Amino acid sequence: MFRKPIPFLMPFLLLLFVSCVSIQTSPDTLYFEASWSANEAQRVEKDSYLAAYEYYKSAGEKIEQYIANNPSSERTLGLKAETLRIGPHIYKDLREKVIPLAKRKARAESNPIETALLYWRNYA
Repeated sequence: MFRKPIPFLMPFLLLLFVSCVSIQTSPDTLYFEASWSANEAQRVEKDSYLAAYEYYKSAGEKIEQYIANNPSSERTLGLKAETLRIGPHIYKDLREKVIPLAKRKARAESNPIETALLYWRNYA
C-alpha cells in the first residue's frame, strides 16, 4: 500500500526543524525576563532568601546584558534615568542595594554567625 513514507515526510520534517531553529527572540525579551525574575524574587523572599538571591542575581545579569546589547534604546535610557523599573525596583537600587542585601541575607540564612552579624549591623 504505502511504500516508503519516510521520503515523503522528510521535506516536511526539515521545514519544521528549520522554522523552529530560526525563531528569533525580541531584544526586549531580556528586559521582560529580568522584570519577571525581580518580581519572583520579591515573592519568594518571604520563604527563602537563598532562592530570592538567585532570582535577583538573574535579574541583574539579564538587565546588564540587555543594556550591553541595546545601549541606545529607549528602555535602556529609561533604566538609566530611573523612570523605568525592573519589577518593583529601579535599576540603580537593584544593582547597588537590593542584590547586595539579598546576597547578605542568603549568606545569613545558611550561616548562623552571618545572621548575628547582619542583625548587629542593622539593629545594634
